Amino acid sequence: HTFEVRAIDASVNTDPSPDSRTWTVDLTVDATAPVVQAPLQSLVMSSTLGTPTIPVRLEWSATDDISGVSQYQLQQSTNGGAYTNASLSTPTTTGRNFSLSPGGTYQFRVRAMDGAGNWSDYSEGAPFVVNANQESSSAISYIGSWTQQNLSTAYGGTTNHTSTQANSAQFTFSGTNLAWVAPKGPDRGKAEVWIDGVKASTVDLYASTEQPAKMVFTRSWAVSGEHTIEVRVLGTKTSASSGTRVDVDAFVVLSPNVAMP
Repeated sequence: HTFEVRAIDASVNTDPSPDSRTWTVDLTVDATAPVVQAPLQSLVMSSTLGTPTIPVRLEWSATDDISGVSQYQLQQSTNGGAYTNASLSTPTTTGRNFSLSPGGTYQFRVRAMDGAGNWSDYSEGAPFVVNANQESSSAISYIGSWTQQNLSTAYGGTTNHTSTQANSAQFTFSGTNLAWVAPKGPDRGKAEVWIDGVKASTVDLYASTEQPAKMVFTRSWAVSGEHTIEVRVLGTKTSASSGTRVDVDAFVVLSPNVAMP
């Protein structure tokens, strides 16, 4: 790099020979590897469930104050098996979506290399379990009249639905991440979501076209614990909707697997 400086006097005479300084940044003096933050999983709002996979987002980061981060290496372990490489869209990508099977236990680890070629050690995320609780699960309690319907586009093939104000569905779970899964469409209405007895959101399920198996509400906690979600049907709708129907397709939970090493 070269830096030059020159002076201009009050008569606008410019210095014809500015002072300069040239220097080289030697990356070989960087012997310290990047500091890496372990991968963290989440459930992403508006994601669509597969058949039968669950979309899960992994994000990570690293810092290196001298030469910066030049690339990452991400690896995945399934059900306690050996780690295998997970591809990244670019060397410096810091997030990726995975389609994970319910009931499985997953663990991810990442390392980073700086501009001088120093690799960090792997930083492991905590192992976690993906659970999908279909609308027929005994863990879900319903108040009021709900109707089960066969839908080929639903997660698991069926949903429970109602259009009546004050009908509700309640689900108690233990974990760090939660998603309420429901279809959106032209005849859908609104519902309130309450978490642990406190109103968290009003969800409008209207969409101009059918959108099955959507994560219509998500919530995360830094520490795993027991929580309760309640979906309260309002019996109201946006003006464009032709109905007030609200569905429960599933509740998805990510929870730590403390039994794994």
